[in-house]
Amino acid sequence: DQVVNYLEADVRAGSIDPKTGVNVRGVEREGPCWLVDTTDETIRCRSVVVATGAKGVPRPPEWPGLRTFPGSAVHSSDYRNGMPYSDQDVLVVRFENSGGEIALDLLEHGARPMVSVRSPVNLIPRDILGTPVLAIAIPLSKLPARLADILIWPLLRAYYPSYSRLGLRRAAQGPFRQIEETGRIPLLDVGTIREIRRGRIQVASDVREISGSEVRFVKQKPRRFDAIVFATGYRPCVPPGLPQPPRGSHTGGRAGLYFCGFHVSPTGMLREIGIEARRIAADIAKAMKRDGSA
Repeated sequence: DQVVNYLEADVRAGSIDPKTGVNVRGVEREGPCWLVDTTDETIRCRSVVVATGAKGVPRPPEWPGLRTFPGSAVHSSDYRNGMPYSDQDVLVVRFENSGGEIALDLLEHGARPMVSVRSPVNLIPRDILGTPVLAIAIPLSKLPARLADILIWPLLRAYYPSYSRLGLRRAAQGPFRQIEETGRIPLLDVGTIREIRRGRIQVASDVREISGSEVRFVKQKPRRFDAIVFATGYRPCVPPGLPQPPRGSHTGGRAGLYFCGFHVSPTGMLREIGIEARRIAADIAKAMKRDGSA
């Protein structure tokens, strides 16, 4: 709500002029300018900021037999809340942040959730001794990832002494190395693990195939479900004609091209986006002053 209010306040103040319901079909360089082809018009500009994000396009599920499933089967991007799933057996596929939070929401709305886990995970509590974990991550992020993982390890071990009892596998990398090397965020636990320990959220292995309402797993016995939510992730959303952004950089390697929200940070994406936005604004202001167009 705070983010929405912030954006709406900018619109009321006249700081931004959003064009809603308009898609970008392509971006190309023409002399000193960029041409942005949209479904509404072609825009000529000196700078382009691509803020569509590292997780911009849903990655659809692909399993044999999925079309035979008779119940609701949606990607997490289409999930709104657990109310429609009350008193249903629901499978949540993949156990990352979306999957963990959806499983908890389903439980709170009276569903019987099970999560299908394919890969080893890193678990991080939302708060450590009453302090938000992101506040702890900010100073640790200034250290080499391996050293940061060593320092935070005793705290994480105290919160999650045994993964195997939960039906999970601990990732070989620590959380900071995982972000640095793979760009994947560890699972920020908001209460899901507590409910797994209580047996109210069940854990299964990876899905092998689907046959009607029956889901067959790699290890467990088949089970029937009323609905499936696929938390199978997203891929970057980059307009046609532009390269993928360089990892860890907010510039696109071309004059006047910037990327915001593509660098995955251990200190929280909203914080990182704010830092990148200020850098981008400063770069654009310098370029305008240099070109005499300020």
